[in-house]
Formats: sequence, C-alpha cells, structure tokens
Amino acid sequence: MVKKKRFRMVERSGEDYQTDFVARQQTMVIFTVASIMIITLPLAVLGLTGATGSLPTVLNACNGLCAFLTFALYLLGYIKTSTGLCLLTGSMTIFTCAEMLVSLFFPCNFHNCDTLITGDIGLLMLVSFILVSSYMPKSAIAVSVLSMACYIVCIVISGSEDLENNVMVFAIVFLITNFLGVKMVQGVRKLHQENITLKSEEQRIIEKLGLNKEQIVSLVQLSDKNVSSKERNEAALEFMEAISPEARQRLITTVENYVKEREANMHDLSQLFPELTPSEIAICRLVLQGKSTGEICAILDKTRGNVSSQRAHIRTKLGLSTEENLLEYLKAKVAT
Repeated sequence: MVKKKRFRMVERSGEDYQTDFVARQQTMVIFTVASIMIITLPLAVLGLTGATGSLPTVLNACNGLCAFLTFALYLLGYIKTSTGLCLLTGSMTIFTCAEMLVSLFFPCNFHNCDTLITGDIGLLMLVSFILVSSYMPKSAIAVSVLSMACYIVCIVISGSEDLENNVMVFAIVFLITNFLGVKMVQGVRKLHQENITLKSEEQRIIEKLGLNKEQIVSLVQLSDKNVSSKERNEAALEFMEAISPEARQRLITTVENYVKEREANMHDLSQLFPELTPSEIAICRLVLQGKSTGEICAILDKTRGNVSSQRAHIRTKLGLSTEENLLEYLKAKVAT
C-alpha cells in the first residue's frame, strides 16, 4: 500500500511537470543518467571496463550502490527530480575524484596513471554538461571546481608533464560549459516570465471581450488583410455561429448603425467636395477624425504609399499649398 501511494505521488508529480519544460528536461536526464550508471558500473566492478584492482572495484561498487538507491528513492517519490540529479552526479563526481587520487598511490591494472586521470576528467566534464543540460548551473560549477582542484592535486603529486600540458584545455572547457549553462538558464527564466505575462494579458483580453479563444481567432481572421475573401467569409460565419443569439443581434445592429452613419458622413463630404472620388472622401473623413497615416492605412487596408499618393491628389484638387494644413482646411469647410 505504501509503495502504491508513493508511485501515485510520482505520477501526480509527473502530470504537474508537463507544464514545466525545465522539470520535463530534468526528468528525462535523471532517467538517462541513472540507467547508464546502473548498467555500466556493474561492468566496471566485474573488471570488464575501466581500471581493475581492489580499491577501484570498491569505489565503483559504492558508486553503483548510491546510484541504485538514489534512483529507487526517486521512483518511490521520496526525493524530487533535482535532488535526485544532485545525488547522482555528486556521487559520480566524488567517486571519480577518489579514483583519480587512488591511482596515484595504489597500483591498478590500467594502461598508465596519466591515461586514467585524463579519462576521469573527461567523465567529469560530461557530468558538468549533464547538469548544464538540466538547467542546474550552480551544481555544474561546483562539479567543475572540484574536478579541476582534484586534477591540479594529481599534477602536483605526480609531477606529470602530460597532465600539466592539458590543464589549460580542461579549464577552458569547464569555463565555457558553465558560462553557456548560466546564459541558458537566464534565457529560460526570461522566456518563462514572458510566457506568464502573455498568458495574463491573454486572459485579461478574453475576459474583456467575453469571448473564448476560438471566437477570438475567427475575429482576428476577419481583420487580417492577408486572408482571402473566402477565408474571411468563413471566419465571419464561424464567429457569428459561435456567439450567442443576443450578442449576434447586438453586433448586427451595431454594424448596421455604423454603416448608416458612415454613409451619411460620406454623403455630406461628397456634397462639400464633389471633385473628390469616394476613396478620397473616405480618407478626408478619417483625417477629420484625427487619424494618422498609419491608422488610415490599417482602417482602409491600404499601403502607406497608396494613402500618401491619394492625400497628395486631394491637396491638388482642393488647391492647397504645401504650407496649408489639410486637417485645418477640412475643419473650416465642414464648419461653414
């Protein structure tokens, strides 16, 4: 009963993680790392890979046992994903550093001590990269510092020139890995904050409009100038069918009143300026409303060049000089 309860806790936790990219990434990494450790470390204990000898065997056995216990505690729901990752990578780092130091004082069946230490520092680089890919830069930095400290101790004790020649290369690799990890985490946090802001604004817009997302998508298609007439008509039909009958009737009435008012205004301006075309009359009406060129372009679904050209034609037909203001001229005409 206790195990079933723990497994249910893990399942619920996994469902919560589905909305969190970082947590999903950490979950994938911990399963991968634990699986690799549980499979490879027994091979090392049996002497099939890596250094052999009494002390390396004991270290690999302890490392494998820690990995197994950590993964079991994670599956049973006793520890979080980030905690499990810290324990797995921490034990791997400690036992790998211990193997590097042990190889200097106790004989082990391997090619040579320098090769073993170089291989171990490469493994620790992989551990640091794993933590970076799990969005845990602080842990990656801790692993990097401990690894380089152990490597420098090995250089001092062994006096090996081969190890000393590689110290700057390893230090630079660790430095770049951690720098990229910090930048990546900062980017993820920024994106997460922007996502929260967008969701908040989206919810506020939905509440203000009193529409659901599907209705808003249809409404946006109605105003998208890149959408074809057929698609715009289909979007209008979907939108009208989606809203309630009362809202539909209010919308139709509002549109009808708007069209009537616009036609009345167009008619009045046409009488005042018979020399202008209907398209130029529409621009004059928007100019009287104080609309900018950009706003006129958006309302009439025209390019800026088209609107500017028509405004120039209007000024020419009305006999305005370059110093005279079109808006002031139209206001004066309408007032009289």
